[in-house]
Amino acid sequence: MVDVTTHCTPLRVLDLAGGSGLLATRFSAQRHTQRVVLVDHDSDALSFAPDWLEKVNRDMTDIRDLGRFNAVILRQVLHYALDPGALLAGLRASLCEGGIVYIGQLTPPTKRAAEWLESIAALIPGNARIRALSTADYVRIPTDAGLRPLLLRAFPYRESVAKWLARASTSDTGAILETARSTLTPPIRSDLCVRGSDLLLTQQWSHGIWSFDPL
Repeated sequence: MVDVTTHCTPLRVLDLAGGSGLLATRFSAQRHTQRVVLVDHDSDALSFAPDWLEKVNRDMTDIRDLGRFNAVILRQVLHYALDPGALLAGLRASLCEGGIVYIGQLTPPTKRAAEWLESIAALIPGNARIRALSTADYVRIPTDAGLRPLLLRAFPYRESVAKWLARASTSDTGAILETARSTLTPPIRSDLCVRGSDLLLTQQWSHGIWSFDPL
């Protein structure tokens, strides 16, 4: 949030696919903030968000009638989008002059590692993730959509496949973990710096502030 407030005054904030509103709540607590809108297609997740937030239950691409914002927040969102480039390009119409887009995304370091993670995620029943974005994708997709970076940071992030599956609350944890072990090639193991039998993976937390150039 500090990086967002350094690059704009977030009077009006739009949190896309923000679930239960963890980030949205932080912005609403700021004295200069006038409006915070939380959009998510999951009504159950929205029910856990505080009632003082403006909650909108709809797809994250359906936002044109919500007005204009100084900051649009996308935290761990792009891997759910059918067309992440189109989603980002469409944000221009929702930004005030000088507005920024925050994009935070876990990114495996290479395309082959991303494709492997996609294949494992696809085994989880009810999984809504469409893709994994590599670190290069994190930069390429917003750039192709017309955004330019004002700030880019990357932090190492480690999490095991076993813990990831436990968070997904699936009963197939053992079988999926075994598939992950059996399909983990030496190059992918090297890419992700894998450690241990539960497959401790090293990715990056890619974190950036982006803006559109004026038309």
